[in-house]
Amino acid sequence: MPASRSRTGDVLVSLWHNQREYLCDLVPSRRNRGIRLRVLPHRLPGFWIGPGRGRTRSGSPPPSPTLPGILPNSDFKIRVSFPPRVPRREVFEVVRQYLGWVENQARRLRERQATLAGRALVSGTRLPYRGRWLTLLIVPSRLRRVRWRQDGTRLICYSAVAGQAYMAGALEAWYREQTLARLRQRLSSLCTGMERPPLRLVIRNQKSRWGSCSENGTLSFNWKLAMVPDFVFDYVLVHELSHLREMNHSERFWELVRNGCPRAADAQDWLRRHGPELE
Repeated sequence: MPASRSRTGDVLVSLWHNQREYLCDLVPSRRNRGIRLRVLPHRLPGFWIGPGRGRTRSGSPPPSPTLPGILPNSDFKIRVSFPPRVPRREVFEVVRQYLGWVENQARRLRERQATLAGRALVSGTRLPYRGRWLTLLIVPSRLRRVRWRQDGTRLICYSAVAGQAYMAGALEAWYREQTLARLRQRLSSLCTGMERPPLRLVIRNQKSRWGSCSENGTLSFNWKLAMVPDFVFDYVLVHELSHLREMNHSERFWELVRNGCPRAADAQDWLRRHGPELE
């Protein structure tokens, strides 16, 4: 199994199974109690996973079209996080047991990518927002800056530039604004009576997390949270707020999460099913 070190310091391992090559991103984590698998997009030419798109020894398929800023021109990898004490042999055995699930997840991601990434950011494009869909409408404008307006199920963009890279950056900025506005709104009610309110909020482009909490009280959130339903949004926020009191994943921590978010289990299930589609 050839291995290499990724930019983040995690170990990339090439795993062969049934004459198909899979790329595993091994992430030892002291926070894990068990072995966890996620199927994520990946920007490494030549590695593909899943039926019909897995790289065989005969060669690789051509790259697929891309939607800048929403879904990159990517293949897929298996991100495996596990307690450091678990032997690698045991980790790979678990991965092999779940390769059927991995291929189903990869297929769902490809279908989603075909729906979104095959389209340009033009009028008529459907965009995820708060668990539903908005239809993009681009209106030519002489304004120097892009202006956005939501009208029912339409997201209207007034712009003097229609280039894809420009539109992708403007759309990401709009999503970031929506995420920050919702965070501030929900924090005003969820933080009532907290002994240790968050020090500051940061919106990031996190690759594998929806949120994080630092020891100094800084809460960081993924800008794509603007795309998820409200109950999922609340779960991620309550999860990180609970870390201000319990910097671990103990039973006490999960009790805080359940008390603050009664639909925590539903939200976790939604993120498992649909979260990778928003990568």
